[in-house]
Amino acid sequence: MSRLWCGLTAEPCIKAGEPASDGAYTLPTQLSKDIFPVRLVGGWDSCAGHVEIFYENAWGTVCDDGWDINDAHVVCRQLNCGKAVEALHNSYFGQGAGKMLLDNVICAGNEQYLWQCSHREWGKHDCRAHEDAGVICSEADIFDDSSSQTSSSSVILDGDRL
Repeated sequence: MSRLWCGLTAEPCIKAGEPASDGAYTLPTQLSKDIFPVRLVGGWDSCAGHVEIFYENAWGTVCDDGWDINDAHVVCRQLNCGKAVEALHNSYFGQGAGKMLLDNVICAGNEQYLWQCSHREWGKHDCRAHEDAGVICSEADIFDDSSSQTSSSSVILDGDRL
């Protein structure tokens, strides 16, 4: 599998070893049949924010219905951000711009990827825009006195944060 990093938008992105003709790296339309990157947006850094997932060539949000610390642990693990400190509700970090893609997410807490957790069918939800799920992970800058707070996001695949 490839490592992937994306900033606040899906482009430009880096996919190891596959530069586009203009030298930039772009997000593949499909990483594999069952690989869907996640990112945290609107928080202090890439380890805090509301949860977004990349599905069918677009970033979308995750509804907070049933969202708990086990779900947050999976996101933090997937992003190599330590353990979840808090699972947040009601768009704590602001509302996402994409469609609501996952609802009723139920993780045991030991899954490697968020999409491996039980959830409703992709894109099916009964949520309103103010119900985006959020996460604060133990590696968030808020817990590190030596770093300044920034507003960024990242996507991690295979547990390596770039």
